[in-house]
Amino acid sequence: MAEQLLYSTVKLTSSSNGVPSSTGTGFFMSFPFDGGRNVIVLITNKHVLNGATAVTAVCHVAEGDTPSGRFLPCTIANRPEFVVHHPAADVDLCALIFGPILNQAYEAGTSLFFRSIDPSLIPEPQDWEFFDAIEDVTMIGCPRGISDEVNNLPIVRRGITASALSKKYNGKRSSW
Repeated sequence: MAEQLLYSTVKLTSSSNGVPSSTGTGFFMSFPFDGGRNVIVLITNKHVLNGATAVTAVCHVAEGDTPSGRFLPCTIANRPEFVVHHPAADVDLCALIFGPILNQAYEAGTSLFFRSIDPSLIPEPQDWEFFDAIEDVTMIGCPRGISDEVNNLPIVRRGITASALSKKYNGKRSSW
């Protein structure tokens, strides 16, 4: 499971008119869609897109059902047809539609290797109240652009929650 999570997470580089401007973390998520098909998206923070015209994820090229050790930069335009913002303006999350990138790679004869997270892994709304302060957490990502660039993998850190999710933090309720 741990190694699978490494392949669900990618470093994102935001750019404005081709000039890199910042980095962030994205993770692949699969949502059920019409007729049993799935929609693949990259979940990231809205602020990663601020001022950017595009976001690039360096993806693993597949060799059968394993990563090949080769990588392919995949660029998603920051346009309304490719970005779905969280409906709450104060929630710093958005989804980048990844299907067109997968189709483009496939049409070029390249399969991408990644693992997506299923929504069933997200706790139900009533479960969040049971998460306490000082809970163990594992973080997988590219904080401040730090990643294993040779293997194209995020870093992994362990930590604890800073406050109880069931409590109002600075007077504001969590948006779960």
